[in-house]
Amino acid sequence: MKKISSLFLCFIMLLGVAGCDATGYPSETDMEYMAAALGFDASKNGVTALAEIIVINSDSKAEGTAKTVLSAEGETVKTAIYNLRASLSKPLMLNHCGLLVLDSRLGREQIREIWEYCFDEKNITQAIETVCTDNAEELMNLKPSSAVAMGYEISTSLKQNSEYTGIKYRNRYY
Repeated sequence: MKKISSLFLCFIMLLGVAGCDATGYPSETDMEYMAAALGFDASKNGVTALAEIIVINSDSKAEGTAKTVLSAEGETVKTAIYNLRASLSKPLMLNHCGLLVLDSRLGREQIREIWEYCFDEKNITQAIETVCTDNAEELMNLKPSSAVAMGYEISTSLKQNSEYTGIKYRNRYY
């Protein structure tokens, strides 16, 4: 009888431990910035790298998700990306980055550097879509109407337009 009561007491104690609440511990989304889109603008001193970040407020579930666009400048594409990553308090997660926004004023060498970065960065999918605009920062800062981030909104719009019109966009990296 003593063994059964000891076993029952251990079981009750384990149930109390198994129901831990994660409020005191950071979640996976709190440990990284998730990028929905990357952008590059031509600037006076070289290139401005932009990242559209999805911000998830795990402390207040009522607030849900939001987005913000962060940027950094550099003489080269690699320097701009380095400066962008260095300015962040958390690592930049590129696994879900679906859109690459390029400024039409970028030079041939700068675009080559961007392609090299996308190829070398193992976390960027080679199925990433590319669009060109007159101002990448302005486009990325627009408020999406239905998706969480503008990068996802543009990708969805391109897919829908392709299905509706029959136009096959050949704007993927691969």
